[in-house]
Amino acid sequence: MTPPSILTSVANPHVRKARALHQGKHRRESGLALAEGVKVVTELLDLPGRVRELFWCSTVYERPGGTALLEKAAAAGVQLTGVSTPVLARIADTRTPQGVVAVVALTPAPLMQVVTGTGDLLVLAGVQDPGNVGTLMRSAEAAGACGVIIDRNCADPTGFKAVRAAAASVFRLPWGVWDAPADSLADYLKSESFTVCVAQVDGDTSPADLPAGVRAAWVMGAEGQGVPLELAAAADRAIRIPMAPPVDSLNVAVAGSLLMFGRRLG
Repeated sequence: MTPPSILTSVANPHVRKARALHQGKHRRESGLALAEGVKVVTELLDLPGRVRELFWCSTVYERPGGTALLEKAAAAGVQLTGVSTPVLARIADTRTPQGVVAVVALTPAPLMQVVTGTGDLLVLAGVQDPGNVGTLMRSAEAAGACGVIIDRNCADPTGFKAVRAAAASVFRLPWGVWDAPADSLADYLKSESFTVCVAQVDGDTSPADLPAGVRAAWVMGAEGQGVPLELAAAADRAIRIPMAPPVDSLNVAVAGSLLMFGRRLG
């Protein structure tokens, strides 16, 4: 599978376009993002037409599944671009790349598509850490959520750190952006027949207590500040996560995962 030539310069226009996707501005303008790692890219190849190009170097052959990945990409008609190991290191974000970086088409969804389905909904209102954003999106998919709504104050879910934490979930699970004031978000969620739920230390309901027919919108707020006050005030349910003292709070990604799975497993 050796290509006729290997790109060896980061100044190559082809490589520069890929490197530009490190910046959110270019991801938004192009509708493309980068994903790296053999396992993640192999999963993404199961999404027809989503992987637009695959940059790879010789070290991919040293990884379990690396050869099969290249064969799968070639069979799917994905453009394969061979690069030197130093060039791949500049396209990738990790310190020890696995020899493959994919250019993947983003598909942010209209909100109507995000809220359609039978599962609960995850709402990220100002979550700042991209790793937490990605972890929450991965948990939402695993818990059977219909989708994710991200407000305009939330970290970009398409950056490297978020994509690593979400794995392929950010490309599979429908998600959309709420670009309006927080106080109108609760009204929208209720109009779509969701019960708006926020986690509070003194909450009076556990996730497992929600009736089976209720579709919950799990609202997770910024690390430290929590859910915006106007959104918390409009919530239908205050949900508690029982904790042994003296602990009185959890990482937002842990809390959100417990809430979604607390209902699913309760």
